[in-house]
Amino acid sequence: LHTEDDVFLFPIEGVEIFILGLESAAVFTDAQGLFHLASVPAGNVKIAVNGLVATNTPADIFFPEMVMDANMMAGVDNAAMAGHEVVYLPRLQSQILVPVSETETTTVGVDAMSAPNLPEEQRQFLTLEVQPGSVVGMDGQPVAGGGMVGISTVPPELVQDMLPPGLLQHTFDITIQAPGAAVFDTPLELTFPNVFESPPGTQLFFLSFDH
Repeated sequence: LHTEDDVFLFPIEGVEIFILGLESAAVFTDAQGLFHLASVPAGNVKIAVNGLVATNTPADIFFPEMVMDANMMAGVDNAAMAGHEVVYLPRLQSQILVPVSETETTTVGVDAMSAPNLPEEQRQFLTLEVQPGSVVGMDGQPVAGGGMVGISTVPPELVQDMLPPGLLQHTFDITIQAPGAAVFDTPLELTFPNVFESPPGTQLFFLSFDH
């Protein structure tokens, strides 16, 4: 990681950055992926990193929007992600997005493109069930047409630094994407492959990142 041939080291240009509640002061990343927010309030803020509007996105790829929780200290330069000068957005295949039915349950799965680090026999068990009309937009109304939802695995190198101290083992990481959605008003049902080949009844840990 972080070498000249690093496939993850791709500066994203034109990403919209703003603090929730201060949208009018949004800035955009330059050709090197750099950005700077001035007049930032001290204390806890939510920083939105909107990769959906990036201007140098490769064909058939999209970068998602991520909202991060951050604590700003007065009188010093603050990093968007605590302790790290770099914010990573996963590079996602556009084809992972599946239309959600407005009349019946939609099952979203993965393939060799969206989950290359899972064996074929395990991919069939990584699924997400979305109920009709459950994808709600920023206006509080169901997304017109039902919305789009997708799953993709994420290279573990991109999340290693975000793991709790002392947690050394994490098998695979995924991201669930629903562009234009604010919330699912009916809980999603998610299944995972048994990558540890653990016997029935074994208790395993799952972590969800609240950025």
